[in-house]
Amino acid sequence: MPINSEIIKIQFEVSESQFGQTQTESYRPVGLENRILVGHEQGFDHVAFICHERLTSWYSKTSQLDAIIKSISGLGQVWESGAYVLRYPSNFREQMQDFVYELINSVNLEALVQSSDKIIEKYVKIWRSTSVLGLSEQMGLFGELWILEKLMLANNPEIVHSWTGPEGATHDFELETCHLEIKTTSINNSDIKISSLNQLRPSNPDLYLIVVNLNQGNGRTLPQQIEIIHELIRQDVEMQTEFLRKLELARYNEAHSPRYISEYEVIEPKFILIDSNTDVLHEDRFESPIRSLSDLKWTLDTTTMPLELLTDDFWLFNN
Repeated sequence: MPINSEIIKIQFEVSESQFGQTQTESYRPVGLENRILVGHEQGFDHVAFICHERLTSWYSKTSQLDAIIKSISGLGQVWESGAYVLRYPSNFREQMQDFVYELINSVNLEALVQSSDKIIEKYVKIWRSTSVLGLSEQMGLFGELWILEKLMLANNPEIVHSWTGPEGATHDFELETCHLEIKTTSINNSDIKISSLNQLRPSNPDLYLIVVNLNQGNGRTLPQQIEIIHELIRQDVEMQTEFLRKLELARYNEAHSPRYISEYEVIEPKFILIDSNTDVLHEDRFESPIRSLSDLKWTLDTTTMPLELLTDDFWLFNN
């Protein structure tokens, strides 16, 4: 009898809650024979199967999936002897729901790795055929790539690793010297959407909010901006692979590029350092915690902010 998807979801949530309390990996059984576990550790959901092959380190299966053969302690000798574990970022839990359901209910436990690979291949095709990006999504991605270009020109190609937005990080770029949150909007729109309560919470290292204003109708298309990044890392195979991985996470499908014909011109990009004196919303602004508040999306009127014009000195400052 198939394991219900709601049960799988609940077990993930329980595991995540337990990790939050103990800060150690937490696993919960699914199924009657205790041969499959779901779990959580440090922002990743895990699906584990008993596997007594040689232990490995983490390695990539797809841009979203990693795999490992490891020992899981505390659940008996059979799990300590070895487990084949697949993991993905927990913020993709909803998108991965169908995949996890089929994996748990359809995998051949006697030919575990080969069987799971076939399921993964099936879903890679599904993920690559995702819907076309909407206009606001195109603009948001264009803005982040424009910033990435600036960072690469001022630093080196390995800065691609610091583009963390597609991976579900709190901020779009997380460098050693600073974090950057990029908000892209049309030239006549002063409102920007903030996707979580603490996205603009002051951080260490410093957090900068960058507002990229786009004039639609002139300049580059999204595929042209992507090609510019490719040219900057043309000789670096590792960075090319990493860039393509980030694009996939950002839901960019090369097959859809002929449909992205809008041209964008960046007009007077601006920035502000977000510190304790900046008039923005985050949990530190509350006198006491609101227990019933799990998350919050809100809108910022940039005309109320003392934004500064973004010049070439900014990139040198953060080099």
